[in-house]
Amino acid sequence: MLSEVPQIQLDANQFRMLKDYSIADFISRERQFARLPLRRMSVPEIKTEFMKVLSDPLGKRFAFPTDIRPVLKDTPVFRLRNLGPTELSVARAKAEDPRSFDLAPKQHVKAGRLNLERKPTFYGTLGTPLHGFYEVRAKPGDVLLCARFELAAQTNVTAIACPADFESQEPELVAKINLITGFIQRQFNRDAGPENEYNYSISHAIVDDYYTYPPALTSGWIYPSLQDNRFVNIAFTEANFKRLLRLHSVAVVRLEKVNETGAKVTNYQVLKRSEGKAYLDMLLPEDDNFVSVCRGLGFTVSNEMWPDIG
Repeated sequence: MLSEVPQIQLDANQFRMLKDYSIADFISRERQFARLPLRRMSVPEIKTEFMKVLSDPLGKRFAFPTDIRPVLKDTPVFRLRNLGPTELSVARAKAEDPRSFDLAPKQHVKAGRLNLERKPTFYGTLGTPLHGFYEVRAKPGDVLLCARFELAAQTNVTAIACPADFESQEPELVAKINLITGFIQRQFNRDAGPENEYNYSISHAIVDDYYTYPPALTSGWIYPSLQDNRFVNIAFTEANFKRLLRLHSVAVVRLEKVNETGAKVTNYQVLKRSEGKAYLDMLLPEDDNFVSVCRGLGFTVSNEMWPDIG
């Protein structure tokens, strides 16, 4: 998992700028940004207007404190693929094919929250697969591949608008930081579905200007889940995905039902990976499967599948 939430310290320039920062002015600039016709604006225009929100009346931009965190060796990272209402035999064949868990060839890669078009990037859920079912928009009857990877070594990642400890700062300064962080998080997490892909221009501007550091410092990014900000997602470039993540096991699951109180997930098989080849480790007959029921907003995967995941 992540190590403890770090205590972020402000440098002298950040401290001085926050002292002079007007909450009322910031809220006014954010409201002006919300009224912009972003769909009709170019990427440079969007980036310019976004940066205006984070600048003082004289145009000086607030330099947000650096938040780099270690992710420990062997931390589980999950990636879900929604195959839709697929036959189980097809899903099992995909689960046994190691290519199912590689990143897509660059000619098939569209722009994403952190990546440009034709730039393969790994996106996963950190520590638990629970919110991943929502991330891939799973519906009752869908069959999914749930791959568990583990970190081959401890590495540092850049935290994007994640909760941090500012308790040593003055309450007024902490309130201002939380205001700025909230704005960045809302813009980074804008819905970018098929009709709203222009919103990726905003997340790219945020990452480029605030959360990109030399490779010697960080290997990837973490950020709160769009579906449930109690959980965290993680992303790696293609090179770091190949260097840092090793495939541990794969579950083929079918989402049976979902309602306001939770969801039922049936597990059919778990595959393990050994010496570069996937092999069948356990197959449960459909009339003797094990089921886990999720309460609240998350999905609970049976402890029989991965005992160390709650």
